[in-house]
Amino acid sequence: MRQWSQTENLDGQTLTLTPDNRSFCYFAGTKLFITSVANLKERELYEVPEGWERSGGMSVGPDGTHATFAEHKGDASRLRMVSLIQGMARTVLEAPLPMSDPIARPMRAQLLYRQGTDALAIVTMDGTQNRKLKLAIGGIGTPNWSPDGKTVLYLNFPEDRKQLNNLREFTPDTGVDKLIGKTSQFAAFGANRDATVFVGASRNISPDILLLLRTGHSERTM
Repeated sequence: MRQWSQTENLDGQTLTLTPDNRSFCYFAGTKLFITSVANLKERELYEVPEGWERSGGMSVGPDGTHATFAEHKGDASRLRMVSLIQGMARTVLEAPLPMSDPIARPMRAQLLYRQGTDALAIVTMDGTQNRKLKLAIGGIGTPNWSPDGKTVLYLNFPEDRKQLNNLREFTPDTGVDKLIGKTSQFAAFGANRDATVFVGASRNISPDILLLLRTGHSERTM
């Protein structure tokens, strides 16, 4: 093992490897950094402007060229993109509502992001065609694009607490939302390369890490 970084006020929730695994990005306080894995040389890319505050989440796009995150000031929020090469920043969208956790869509010039806590929306990277997704009723956890960018994978937390948390899949191009499978109360999850196997962290009294197979909807405890 070796230590990669020691940065004051590092936000571990933003720690992200670039797709080529040669660098990693993170926020420390109001500043965005990128560090080379080979020589651990750290470079500051961006600082949140005075008057603005950083909102939750940060991601690096599948092409590895930009980091995307959200900022807020009063009732206004904006989605920002920063080049990992030049550090140039631009605003994709600004709106008078809470926005957070933007994620670039593979193979398309679109962003997925949260509106408030219980809604997801997508917008093109030029700020047009902004629309809320019609997902299943309930809370939303761990949203992400499928590896091919065709669907949004997300956890659904039913309003009826007696029901199981379930994995679902939404297709933005058709508006179809369907069940992948019920879970052992997953609190968070990740998917493999072709989204046929999911790993989930259970929030039951005796927490487990489990594998959920799409075929047959069977679970295996790791």
